[in-house]
Amino acid sequence: MRCVLGVAKEPTPVRSTASLHSELKGPASAPYSLGDKQPACAGGESRAGSGTSHLPLDPAYFFVRWFADTARHLWPVVSRLARMRPLFLFAHGAGAPSTHPWMEGWAARLATLGEVVRFDYPYMREGRRTPDRQPKLIEAHKAALHEAIGGTNKRRAVFLLGKSMGSRMGCHVALEEAVSAVICFGYPLQGMGSSDPKKRRDAVLKQLSTPILFVQGTRDKLCPLDVLEEVRRQMKAPNELYIVESGDHSLLCTKGQLKAWGKDQGAVDQDILGAIAAFVAKHSG
Repeated sequence: MRCVLGVAKEPTPVRSTASLHSELKGPASAPYSLGDKQPACAGGESRAGSGTSHLPLDPAYFFVRWFADTARHLWPVVSRLARMRPLFLFAHGAGAPSTHPWMEGWAARLATLGEVVRFDYPYMREGRRTPDRQPKLIEAHKAALHEAIGGTNKRRAVFLLGKSMGSRMGCHVALEEAVSAVICFGYPLQGMGSSDPKKRRDAVLKQLSTPILFVQGTRDKLCPLDVLEEVRRQMKAPNELYIVESGDHSLLCTKGQLKAWGKDQGAVDQDILGAIAAFVAKHSG
């Protein structure tokens, strides 16, 4: 995995994964996985339209593991976010609901940084497999945003997060709504097997002025990194890129790569969370 942060027109490499781990002080903690036994969650995350939803994964558990493994040097950032409690509106991808284990795992991690609100698009709530047309998806996303921020501090930082399709809809919403930034888990820049530049989903990216963080895997066929780099250089919005070596569209790494690193997927996810924490702190005002 490697991290490349900065505006595309003036890319600023920050550090590699290897250097990230070498910076840590003290003995490394034992790796863990999502299968580890964890305490029951008492809250900390909600779903738009359904009130508070209890997470099966305790945010406190992720915070302890993350801090022990990779984030000691980020303690000032984490403590600042804990005081500010930014809002994360988290949208699912095309094929799985907000209750999918991948979504729940990331909701729990993000809950260590702020309040997380998940929601389902209409087609998913109605049990249909085919996503709604884009205008309907955008309207549903905007409605979830308005519900999530209703009655809260208007000066509170608000971030639109999404997996794949949900990240793309978040970009469209950011064209119309004032939010702090957008965070994309696996932005679907092109269709599976399609390399036609005319079919790229890049128009919204070039229109954006809202800061955006891309979190992309090197094996993600929906977003080849060379194509994304070309698009980033044409964007006017401040944009950053975090690259997950051997990561697929869901940021899952190969067993061979994990073995070479001597860690598990959970540790990789915590590294990603660290990059997100730094980005969120920068754009939380």
